[in-house]
Amino acid sequence: MLHHIERKILDPSQSLKIARIETDFEKSLALLKSSFISSHDSFERGNALLAMGDLYKDETIPDAEEAIKYYLMALQEGHEDAILQIYKIYEHGLHPYYLPDKMVARKILYIILYDLSNVCSQHLLQIARTFDKELGNISYIDLDQIKEQDREYRQLPLSIEQKILMSMSKSINIIPSKAATLNPQSFKQQTNKKIKHTSTSHKNSQINTTRTVMEDGIELTDDSQNVHSSTLNNGARNTLDIIAKTTPTLMTSFEHNVNDFINQITSYEPIEDVKTVLQSLKTLQHSKFNMSEQDAFNLVWSRINDPINASRKKEMVQVLAQNVASGVEHSLVVCSTGKIMRIVGSLDSLDLGNNIELLKPEWAIKDEIGRIASRIRTEVYENSFERERDAFDKFNPSREQEEDVIKMVSHMKEQFIIEVERYYVNTRILTREKMQNIIEPYLENF
Repeated sequence: MLHHIERKILDPSQSLKIARIETDFEKSLALLKSSFISSHDSFERGNALLAMGDLYKDETIPDAEEAIKYYLMALQEGHEDAILQIYKIYEHGLHPYYLPDKMVARKILYIILYDLSNVCSQHLLQIARTFDKELGNISYIDLDQIKEQDREYRQLPLSIEQKILMSMSKSINIIPSKAATLNPQSFKQQTNKKIKHTSTSHKNSQINTTRTVMEDGIELTDDSQNVHSSTLNNGARNTLDIIAKTTPTLMTSFEHNVNDFINQITSYEPIEDVKTVLQSLKTLQHSKFNMSEQDAFNLVWSRINDPINASRKKEMVQVLAQNVASGVEHSLVVCSTGKIMRIVGSLDSLDLGNNIELLKPEWAIKDEIGRIASRIRTEVYENSFERERDAFDKFNPSREQEEDVIKMVSHMKEQFIIEVERYYVNTRILTREKMQNIIEPYLENF
């Protein structure tokens, strides 16, 4: 059976639960292997295999070959989500040990869209179409693919396309299915409750910080790979565009701005890491942000020195130092996207201007959208006629009542789409295609 599952929902298997909170690599791996061997259910076995793939992918020194091996095994168990995990490795690479290979990444998307279109879920096909469009809109020399001097890189596994097709051919009783991003059925239980819509702010502006948040049984992970999230990239690009239009630019060179910055953080302990990252900033234009790394630094430095932020300048300088220093991971400088995201992220939650966006990770946006769905459902229900509410509450409504139910649900969907578009599409945080991917499961569960 082909399962499109929410990867972060804890598995019922006890050993798998313990493995996911175990910090020791070898202990986690042993627990996951135990979960895989002891289970006869393809869903649970696939969960364990996916987790083993994640374990190797997210190690301090990642092992792409081992990660992909377990993702392919998960695919044989029927978990279509494994294809996306493999795609992400080729699309983004595993910095700084594996460079991305976007040509192969696109071939993986074509496998989903053409070779496997008759067996993959519609949800996966829609995600693949969105990724393909994003890649198609990019025509540039990807700075993240440029090799750094005096650095050795490992080779991502070859012939991955054939391996994916081979693994899929071994999957038995393939039945496309899908699950919501953050369990959309959960908001059905809140029909008669007051739902307060709250925004989730990204309090910690250090984008590379790894953390796990538990909300209603869901495990949410925000790590260094999130700098490649198209949602975060869109937010950063919007912020840079706004700064360029509204902030008086310092008429000083990059070298002058860097020296000014360094002179203000002389007592900062990891100052050598700050200098290492700043020295690596390039003048080549990054197509995702339509500017170079040095341009991004100059803009953010201008914003920090804008009179609007005078009362917080000292704090903002320190946060910029922290973020820039975090651009050294395992003694190596992160990729170009990672550098720019860290620089822009220093403004997050600190800038006093009301036109600077918070760089929210995608899980936070999905969580917000889930809350919007709950609130809209409650509001429409409570503002409906009693006759319509009675029909909505019926387990087996009559034909006449069914018309009232359809009318109410249609109104819920319409209001839900309007709000999500206003908050996320009109502000360019999400593309329309990305929005559709997120809200589709909720629309089906109203």
